[in-house]
Parts: sequence; C-alpha cells; structure tokens
Amino acid sequence: MKKFIASLLLGFIACVSFAAVQYSYDFGKIGYVDNDNNASKVTAWADRLHHTAGGVQNTLYFLNSANLFVSFATAAPASWGGYIVNGTQKGTELSFALLADGMYTAVDASGAPVVFGSGDSVGFWVTDSNGNKVYNTPRLEGEHYGTFNGTRMLDNNTLYANGFGQYGVYVHSTSYDEMAAMSETIMNVQVGTYTMTGSADVPAGQPLPGVLAAFLLGGGMLGGGKLLKRRKA
Repeated sequence: MKKFIASLLLGFIACVSFAAVQYSYDFGKIGYVDNDNNASKVTAWADRLHHTAGGVQNTLYFLNSANLFVSFATAAPASWGGYIVNGTQKGTELSFALLADGMYTAVDASGAPVVFGSGDSVGFWVTDSNGNKVYNTPRLEGEHYGTFNGTRMLDNNTLYANGFGQYGVYVHSTSYDEMAAMSETIMNVQVGTYTMTGSADVPAGQPLPGVLAAFLLGGGMLGGGKLLKRRKA
C-alpha cells in the first residue's frame, strides 16, 4: 500500500511539472522525393517511395540536427515506439516522454530530449488491435513481408503521417482519406526544435520537467526498450 501511495504521489508530481511548462515548436520540412533529399532544403527525408539505395522504405533519415516529435491523429495504441534503422545502433529502441497536448519527444537515459544528426535513421512501430507489432519499415531484417503502412505528407511537408493497419494489411494511401479509412492508428511524425516557458523554465537539452518522476514510476510515460544514448544540445 505504501508503495502504491508513493507511486500516486510521484505521478502527481510529474503531472504538475508538465502542467507548469508550456511548449512551442519550430518544425522543419521533411522531403520525400529525390530532389528534396538535400540538407540545404529540408531537415529530414522520408523514404516513402523507397528510393534510397540499400535503405528501408518509409525510414525517416535526418539530414540536419533536430529533435524528433510524435503525436497521434487517432487514439494512441496500447503500445508504440521507435527504433534505429541503420548503423552501429541498428535495432536500438527509442524512449519517448510526453511534453504536452499529446506531443511526445525522444529522450535519452537522463530524460533530456535527443538531438538527432545527419545520418541518423528512424523507424516506428505500433501494436494493432490483436496485440501484434506492426512496423512502418517493411522487410526490416527480413521480417514484416506483406505489412505496408500508408504515408502522407501534410502541413506544408512538415508532418509525416503514418497509417498503421492490422498486421498483414496493406494500407493504401493515394489520399489521406483512403489511408485513414484503412488504418487503426495514424502516427504523426515531425522534426525540429522546441522552446519551454513557464514557472519551471528549463534550458533546451536539459532533462524535461516530470521525466525523472516518470522514470521512478518505471517508465510509465516512456516508450519501452533500451534508452538511447546520443548527442545532446
């Protein structure tokens, strides 16, 4: 009982800490056609059409330094996450912290937002209504054949929408409405920077308010898996 009460108090502290801070965002553009795969034009590039030699379709490639943000146009699934697609940390799970208003950002082991850099590549997954894990990168490590999520670019190419259906379902996306009709979950992916204001001002790059309390709660506000250790601002 004492542990339960302590957990409730920590959860309350975390909620208060988040409520005391307001976040504003500056989202960068995400390219998705060949002539947009240029660091002078966009912050990141989404391989929607599988044009990257040796790459994996739907992977998000960072071309410039930026934070990673995730939100949902639908109800959030029971579990979800992100992972590194290429390089020495391939397969490493990302952890996410809730900022405010349903916006999450990737954080490191200290609770500070991760700053991804040129060459970093990220994929995403959700669980479907049957509890199966559905990835947005088909054929990763030879798995996920026949599972293709739909993708659309929105908000002047600053929002990369990923529509996830049930495992094994090919989600078509010739239009957003078509993708939405076939999807159980629509995950919105964005890249850029953030600023925080409020009674608990914290410089960007420092542990987020409430995140340490969330860690003490056993990561209830964070995505599962290993905590990524990467560059910080």
